Amino acid sequence: MRYLLGFLLAVLSFGAHADSPTTGTIEGGGGLPIAVTTNGPADAPRMVFVHGFLGSTLNWKKQLESDLADKFHLTALDMRGHGASAKPWQAEHYLDMQLWADDIKAALEAGGSDGGAGAGKPLLVAWSYGGHFVLDYVRYYGTDAIGGIVFVSSNAGFVPRPVSPMTPEREQQIARSTSPNAATLLEWTEGYVDLITAGGEPSAAEKEMLMVSAMMTPHYVRVFNREHRSDNSDLLEAVDVPVLFVIGGNDILANREQIESIAARLPQAEVSVFADSGNMPFWFDAAQFNRRIAEFAKSLNRR
Repeated sequence: MRYLLGFLLAVLSFGAHADSPTTGTIEGGGGLPIAVTTNGPADAPRMVFVHGFLGSTLNWKKQLESDLADKFHLTALDMRGHGASAKPWQAEHYLDMQLWADDIKAALEAGGSDGGAGAGKPLLVAWSYGGHFVLDYVRYYGTDAIGGIVFVSSNAGFVPRPVSPMTPEREQQIARSTSPNAATLLEWTEGYVDLITAGGEPSAAEKEMLMVSAMMTPHYVRVFNREHRSDNSDLLEAVDVPVLFVIGGNDILANREQIESIAARLPQAEVSVFADSGNMPFWFDAAQFNRRIAEFAKSLNRR
């Protein structure tokens, strides 16, 4: 109950900009219902926001309800198994990477990426593991329908994840992070939220909201997510659209040196470092972040 109350307080604490966001459902990969939240003029240039592991559209609240909605048509989706989207328990809904790609494709097409609505090709904005979801889309559908990509605190798997030894301590942490016991899962998730908010100063209401968002992902989805493709190094040449990497100077999860190395290998990539931010610059430095992605989106139309 305290998490629900905290979430409601967080919702009330941020004023809406432009029109209030609206949420609906589209058909994602395999016919799965996928929740999408939108705001902003339908005929404006588009941004599509993709959350990361244990995330949801709640993570993009400070974008969806900001002045970005005055000049852009904003869409955020809950990936399968997350947020308000469907959460089937069968493994086949999660282990086929094309289904994740199809969820993003559906969100792009629902907003008119083929020219039916909006101006120009949309900008994809992905946080953390959301970068892997976006590259699932690129793997199966290429880049023809998008104008550019923003990777936030994410190497997107361009550098393969190192194989960690399976120590007893690591086994225990994995078991706790995917436990069907609600109390154990809650305790582990609290530590996870502390980790992603390190370098920021979340209010009690903000932390409660992030907890609600994370706890909406069931334990079995967390198990299947561990099997998600993590090596996208073969896609470096396939990403032929402009790319912006955003990373916090105090990020303890994403490696700045690694991301700068990746950017140097992409033909149209740049890096913005938010010196005082951690893993969530879009939240704790929202105004600066929103200005930066707006500048980047506008530059796409000039190229």
